[in-house]
Amino acid sequence: MREQAGEHGLRCRRCRNSIYQVEFGCHTSFVFNDKGAWQVVLSFFQKPLSLAILRPTKMRSFPTDISADKGGKNGGRRKHAGALKQAFETLGTVRKVAKGEYLHRAGDPPQSVFLMRNGWVCRERLANQHTYAITAVLLRGDFVGLDGIYGQQVTDDIRALTSCVVQELPLSVLEAESRADPAVAQSIICHLTLDGVFLREALVAIGRQLAPARICTFIAQTYDRLVDASLITSDAARFDLPLKQTDMAAVLGLTPIHAHRIIKEHRERGSFDFRAERVTIGDMPLVRKLAQS
Repeated sequence: MREQAGEHGLRCRRCRNSIYQVEFGCHTSFVFNDKGAWQVVLSFFQKPLSLAILRPTKMRSFPTDISADKGGKNGGRRKHAGALKQAFETLGTVRKVAKGEYLHRAGDPPQSVFLMRNGWVCRERLANQHTYAITAVLLRGDFVGLDGIYGQQVTDDIRALTSCVVQELPLSVLEAESRADPAVAQSIICHLTLDGVFLREALVAIGRQLAPARICTFIAQTYDRLVDASLITSDAARFDLPLKQTDMAAVLGLTPIHAHRIIKEHRERGSFDFRAERVTIGDMPLVRKLAQS
């Protein structure tokens, strides 16, 4: 029922529209065509589902341009979160999480997905017996554990950096809701796609940026995310960042000693200071300039 269509991928033989496909593992696919019709194909069983011919629909097509999210801003992520957040507010339960508590542990089967209401959590992974890496810092409005919707086990530890309030939704309930409401499924795909974008940006920063620029990138991204979440104003001179020096090093891929030295250099330069889990901005334009160096 479908054939190859050059660089566009698949083409429907019935309507001749190009079909674009995004794969999320072998059990989840998202397809949309060049006339705005789209369909989510989700399978939570071992046998993958085949792609069906798309039928015209009035629903909004999947956003292909996510460049607005570059630079650390969360605009696109939050823009497409409405249906998913509504599902959490309707079906989820409020849960308090103590500082240091784990929402997920690596290797465990996924059970629930969480929506952050306040507080901070981090996604971390053990690099070896002595060191760990923090791959994401999550705050109010972020979803935790969406990747479990197609995975067989949790890949990272999710640790609360502060006391938190979250809304918890069992994975089985979210699966049923995504089948019943295509808008929820679309929102899930948007978030998973943007998570991949942010992760690749972090990989580029760690792999190609020098340490002084790398830390400025992280500070600027965190600042923009806090502004987007209405946790600080756009002209704020300081913000809380509940990371220890060792955590900051784990975010940046540095040793704690190296991270401490880089922070001291920025303090002396007047760009920013980080101490006692608080960032003080001295010159934000300079921070952004150094992040691009």
